[in-house]
Amino acid sequence: MKCLTSALLSIAATLTGLAAPARAQFDCPVIPSESHFALDGQSILGPLVNSLGAPVQMQGECGLELLAGANGQVLFRVGVLEVLTVDDLRLEVLCLPLVQTPAAVDIEDLRIFVDSNAFARGPGGQVDLQTFGTILGGELTLTLLGGQVFQQDLAGTHVQVTARTGWLTSGNAGAGVQLDLPLEFELACGDLGLLYGLGVHLDGRVLARRQYPDAATYCTASPNSLGCSAAISSAGVPSTTAGQSFVIRGDQLRNNKVGLLFFGVNGRATIPFHGGTLCAAPPLTRTPLRSTGGDAAPAVNCSGELALDFNDWLWDQPLTSEFRLPGTQFQCQWWSRDPNVASTTVFSNALEFTLGL
Repeated sequence: MKCLTSALLSIAATLTGLAAPARAQFDCPVIPSESHFALDGQSILGPLVNSLGAPVQMQGECGLELLAGANGQVLFRVGVLEVLTVDDLRLEVLCLPLVQTPAAVDIEDLRIFVDSNAFARGPGGQVDLQTFGTILGGELTLTLLGGQVFQQDLAGTHVQVTARTGWLTSGNAGAGVQLDLPLEFELACGDLGLLYGLGVHLDGRVLARRQYPDAATYCTASPNSLGCSAAISSAGVPSTTAGQSFVIRGDQLRNNKVGLLFFGVNGRATIPFHGGTLCAAPPLTRTPLRSTGGDAAPAVNCSGELALDFNDWLWDQPLTSEFRLPGTQFQCQWWSRDPNVASTTVFSNALEFTLGL
């Protein structure tokens, strides 16, 4: 027991439990090819139509925040959704056939900022939220048939944003985050020239997505006294909301010994340590100690194994922890006891994975 305590204290000196500063927000890029808006409007001269014909594409960034709700519920908030038009917009007053249009409206470099209230995820990832918007930039030009031009800087203008039922999911497959949000933008463009007040309406959807790579093994295990090398593996999808399991396993361990999983979030490493290789860069965090089990004594073999549902373990961590933030990349290894090697400890190879929604 004294040797075991000494080994654990030595491990603890490296595996600190300290986390990096907490982050509240994680980012997803807006996908222009899947963020389309119909464009129309209204003016004192008549309805406005999209003279470009094709739907308007948007690009930009989306930032989501994790919030703690009642009874352990996980809430979300759109902390920032900044979208801008891929191309400049052009609208014309709808006229009768063969009648020259009396006015045209051009909007250049339109950028809209959107945020929301806190919202929960329902079945299938369904979300209902209230949204608020401001125009960060853009210039509107109204050109009349006679060549008279009126211009308005749209920056700072309030924009009415209506969000319908959307979806917040883990994306196409594996670990990731995807926000599929139908939106309507109403731009009240003022009273240009004291006569030509108009409004512009965009109606469509913003799709923001970030997909993460699958879990992958790397690095080299240290053999135990029986010549077995512990092997790490995983099954499931790493998830911050613990909606499914993500089990990390260690096999080929000495039976009836103890071990634990430790991890870092600072990248890979190859550090010689206690006769093996530390494959995760410190600082590192330990999970609880557990028995390898396996065949009962007096058998001495490599039938021991360890397993941890990382999603369940993560669920007990506070939402302010960076460990709960989608997009956090983990590097982890199994450590286990073997009294018949010089260091009395052995290490598995390593697993790297990225946390999804």
